Parts: sequence; C-alpha cells; structure tokens
Amino acid sequence: MKARNDENVNDGQGLDSDRGIASSLRSALVGGFVAPNRPGWSKRSLGTCLFATAASLALFLLTGGCESDRMTNPVPPPAISYRRIDTAWDVSPRDQSVLYIRAADSLGQHGGNYLVDTTAGAAPMLLMPLDLLGVGPDNFRFSPDGLSVAFDHNLDIWIRNLVDSTQRQVTFTFGNAHGPDWDPSGTQIVYERPFLDYGAPDTSSGLFILDLVTLQERHLRHNGLPTYGGDARWSPDGQSIAFTYGSPSHVYRLNVDGSGYRDLTPGSPWYNEDPEWIDGGTRIVYESFNPSNPSQQHTEVVNSDGSGRGTYPVQFRPYGYRSALSRNGGFVVYDSLDATENVLVLFIKPASAAAAPTLVFPRQLTTYLPPSPVVPTPPMGGPNP
Repeated sequence: MKARNDENVNDGQGLDSDRGIASSLRSALVGGFVAPNRPGWSKRSLGTCLFATAASLALFLLTGGCESDRMTNPVPPPAISYRRIDTAWDVSPRDQSVLYIRAADSLGQHGGNYLVDTTAGAAPMLLMPLDLLGVGPDNFRFSPDGLSVAFDHNLDIWIRNLVDSTQRQVTFTFGNAHGPDWDPSGTQIVYERPFLDYGAPDTSSGLFILDLVTLQERHLRHNGLPTYGGDARWSPDGQSIAFTYGSPSHVYRLNVDGSGYRDLTPGSPWYNEDPEWIDGGTRIVYESFNPSNPSQQHTEVVNSDGSGRGTYPVQFRPYGYRSALSRNGGFVVYDSLDATENVLVLFIKPASAAAAPTLVFPRQLTTYLPPSPVVPTPPMGGPNP
C-alpha cells in the first residue's frame, strides 16, 4: 500500500499526477528519478522501486535511451527511428562546460556522466561512471562557483568537489531525496523528498532546504502546510524558489520564508515542467506539453509575478528531451539528430541576446561512433573429423 499525502491536504494544490510508476522508472536515469509528480510512494515500496529501476537501467543502456523522459517527450514522426545517446544535465556558471550523461557505450567511450567544453575541439572528460546496481548518479547541478556539483545517488544527495574529486553525502534519508539545486551563495540547497509513509508526519515529505555547513535542514512550508513539488530552482536573488506541482503539473513560486505561494500557470490544461529563471529573475521559462498529444510541446515563458504568459521565441527541446540552459539564459544545450540521422547527441544554440559572442552557434557539441563489433573467438582445435 502506498500513501498519497496530497489526498489529505486541502491547500488548493490539486491532486497528484498519476503518470505512474512505470513512467517514473523509465525516467530514473535521464531526466532524473521522479515519483508520481508528488510524494505518493510509501518508502516500504522502495526496495521494489530500486530493483525495478536497476532492471530499467539495464534496459536503458541496452537500448541507448528510454522512450519517456519525465513524460515530456513528444512522439517522434513515424518515418524517423533514432536512439538517444546524450542528454544534458547542466551548464557551468561561466558557460565553460556542459555536464551530460552518455547513455550507451561508444567507440572509446563508456556510458557515464561527462564534462565537455562549450568551445569546439575539446574531448569529453568522464566525471562519474554509471552505477549499474543502484540509482544514478544523476540530476547533476553545478554550484554557483562552478567548483562542485550536487547530484542524486541512490536517492540521497551528494556533493562532489571538481578540483580534488572528493565527494560527501549530505542527506541521509535512506532513499528519499531528489533533485538538488543551489542557492546563489552556494551554502544551501533545495531538494525534494518524494515519498511519504502512511502515518508519517507531513514534515517528512515535500521540499526541504539544507544548510551545507551544518547539515541542518528545514521543511519548506506555506500557510503552515507542506510544500509538495519537484523541479525546484532557486531564484538569482536567493529569495524565491520555482517548482512544479499538480496534475496537470503547473509552475509555482514560493519565497524561501514561506510567503508568496502562487500558481504561475493557473488554468493551464497542459503539463508545465522544468522551470528556469531568466532575465535576472524577472521571468521563468518552462516546458509545456499536451498530455493528450505529446507531440504538441513548446517552451513557454511567464513573468515571475504570473503575468505575461506566452510562448518563448526559442524551442529548447525540438525532440522533447531534457535540455540545459546557461545561467544567463544566453544559450541552450539540447538533443538533436547527428549527420547519420540515427542518434540524438548534444547541440548548442543561442537562446537569447545574452548569448556569449565568443561561442559559435548553432553547432554540434558531442559525437557518437558505434563501438567496434565483437569478433567471436574461433573454437580451439582443428575441424571435426
């Protein structure tokens, strides 16, 4: 049995998404591990979840990608058959590198999490291999100074120092932490606890803010109620957090002191996900798709006060898969077909007038070469008489 904590909350947040465990497991690696949109799985189901996720991960690696990414993937045209090879996690604060996952082995490069320079000609560098027996590491996010990354591993949050390669665990939830993002000072992170046990206090699930110095954390509440949601992103001024919640999911905003709780996309019948702050925190871009026809998918924008909602002039996800936006909103790293038109790899293009003039746009950022075929070893001995 699983608890649905949002069924007992009458705060206007709506009911949980029922996109289901299967879609969540298919999204475990690329796009991050996501419980049905809000906390709703009992942690007693976690063992089953991890086992199924490991099996799902094996299938993911064999196929070079899953068919669903946080349920925001449009159905590809029937005439096109391709594999998703690379997916971007994040762009470094100074726009120098992109952190991404390679989902399939290629010639001279195993599947894993890599760093690649945004300038042409640099070879990718392996940051962390995939954990075939667990969940992740995934959902990487650069620190504001670019010297560390926060990430999920086995559904707890870790910090890795990119200078000396040391890492430390900062949450100890035994599999109930997901989707970290840093505050502008680099001393705190916000993350989601997606699971809630029957009978457990509501303070054990929802969005949390963690002090990275003391490892003390607090439950992010509004009007005395838990704040459930995912895709959390801290505003550039450190005063607010954007996140998604509901069915269909909407983009919300909440001040870190618990005030100002607001649905920024009220009345939208589409799923609205993955918010990112742009223009110094005055606007938020997000992905929106039609649940009854996923091929109808757009990049949308809204002012931080909820006004001015509309379609953004640049499409961040032409194939529907996860993209990574630079901190100033100047360029986006996204999936597109390479010259073979068989695989999706990373490309980079301008997203606004803030794009760095030193970068060449648009262009391909990563390449894929199939691994060498395995030549079977001939049997020992001579031919049979």
